[in-house]
Amino acid sequence: MNQNRTLKLFAITIAFLLLSPILYMIIESLKTEQGFSFYLYSKLLDIEIWHSFRESLYLAFLVAISTTIIGISLAILLGKTTLRFTNFFLLIFIIPLLIPPYILAYSWFELIGRDELLFSFWGVAFILFWVYLPIPILLGKLFLEQIEPKLEESALLFSNWWGVLRYITKI
Repeated sequence: MNQNRTLKLFAITIAFLLLSPILYMIIESLKTEQGFSFYLYSKLLDIEIWHSFRESLYLAFLVAISTTIIGISLAILLGKTTLRFTNFFLLIFIIPLLIPPYILAYSWFELIGRDELLFSFWGVAFILFWVYLPIPILLGKLFLEQIEPKLEESALLFSNWWGVLRYITKI
């Protein structure tokens, strides 16, 4: 019983520590020089904010889908084929994960210059694609290494390589 009470006290303490800054921020946003006001929240109804929010969602969806598709394809290529120098290629693809996104974007700016393409929706998507591409490659390669090789070898007796990938490896 004492352990249950300690666990509840710990959960309440963590909840308080996590929620108190948010609650403070909400209370402070309602205060103005004239007193209590919803002025800052009325600005959320502005159409330009919703347009920016929609564009951000498009960008996030495009980057997530493209990095997942290409990253998993590269993970299959690096993890399930007899390609030479796979560790070298894996190292090359991991380098953008080690560089901060700001430095990567600035490097592309120095390489290309002040081009309109780099400062557009597609330019931002391009930079974010290279920033996040190592994550699905590493995760896909890690998951592919967890599959028992004996299962795949025996499945190759009955099916081709794509069938093994589809039904045994479940990609």
